[in-house]
Amino acid sequence: PYLFHQLRYNTSTQLWKAAKDLNNPMIQQLMTDRLNQTLKARSWSYLPYLLDFVGTSEAKRIKKDLLSGLFYRWYSPNRRPRYYPSPIRSFGISGQNFHPWGNKGSHNTLRAVIRFLGHSQDKSLQPWLRYFRYHRSYHVRTETLLSLAILQDKAALQDLIHQLKMTSDHHRPYLVRLLGTLPPQQIKDLLKPILTSKDPYLSLAAGAALLRAGAMEALPTLLNALRLPQAALRSRSRFYLQRSQTPA
Repeated sequence: PYLFHQLRYNTSTQLWKAAKDLNNPMIQQLMTDRLNQTLKARSWSYLPYLLDFVGTSEAKRIKKDLLSGLFYRWYSPNRRPRYYPSPIRSFGISGQNFHPWGNKGSHNTLRAVIRFLGHSQDKSLQPWLRYFRYHRSYHVRTETLLSLAILQDKAALQDLIHQLKMTSDHHRPYLVRLLGTLPPQQIKDLLKPILTSKDPYLSLAAGAALLRAGAMEALPTLLNALRLPQAALRSRSRFYLQRSQTPA
């Protein structure tokens, strides 16, 4: 009871993870009820935590409520998603506390909603999600591509692979994590040619994405990198292996 009380007012990631790991049926039911109340009231503060807690198995059941909330809160067809007011207002000269690239908390909620809609497995949602491919937030755009890829949008998956190729190595672990959530049969044909890339960091990223997806044939690419003379490559390979949850 005390833990449930804390979850009502706390956004600590560790606390929510501890509660989820307990796998307590009563807490699970209470959180499902709270999620239903949150969607009905269109209150967004705790929505990312609640969605993560109940799991994607609820995606089909609540997809209509999520879609309604998505467009009630974030969809503005008469305004470009990347639009922001004049530089004078963006620097706060008007006296208002303005965030020119949007509010981080709001973006986290939007990402969670888009991610869940992808797991609904309803392909008819593709046109509704494509608007957010042009959002001002890089993470919202990328999560949208992932959800579209889950819904079998081949162009969105190609865009994700293209981002993996073109982005800096600093951002690749994030893309690796996203691609690793897709079924291996969906990404194998696109990522296997990259394993022999002349860019060793790109090759490691492709191998890590395949490994996270469950394609164990990519494991030698990462293991061989542990024997390379370059310390940076060995470190990157070790980083990917530690997060791949494999026996290696």
